[in-house]
Amino acid sequence: MAYLTPNNAAEFWNRGFVLHNLRLEADEVQAALAEVHTLDYKPIFGEVYDDEMDEFREQASLTTLTPALAAIHQRVVNVVSTNDECVVDETSWHTLRSSPGGADQAVHRDFPNFEASRALLTHELVQASVFVALMDDTFLNVWLVWRSSRTNKLPHSEA
Repeated sequence: MAYLTPNNAAEFWNRGFVLHNLRLEADEVQAALAEVHTLDYKPIFGEVYDDEMDEFREQASLTTLTPALAAIHQRVVNVVSTNDECVVDETSWHTLRSSPGGADQAVHRDFPNFEASRALLTHELVQASVFVALMDDTFLNVWLVWRSSRTNKLPHSEA
């Protein structure tokens, strides 16, 4: 079943993002959380262009999806399946975790204008990211830099 309607697709193009609830059951979330806790996390960057890694922010890259994460991946595929040109790469999933004591920083992914332009020109594709929040009180900062300088802070319960 596809959940991304033509109106959602228009919202994506007009606003730069779409919020969607994957309708995960509590046991699915708990299974995914248990799986991501066992991954090999490594510190990631602090400030943009900073060589010093942030000891409080860690990332693990998944080369093979665990069973619970594969089920979530399939939900994402179902969401975007209304558009035959959407490709969801199952080898590009990453998990993030923040430890207490670090500076607040919401999950985010930057696509600089040159990257988006190159993708559009060379592949006729526009890059996009999917963020799945498994924990309460997870926020996503959305900077609509290519459209304006405003910032939206969205609780995961809306996503």
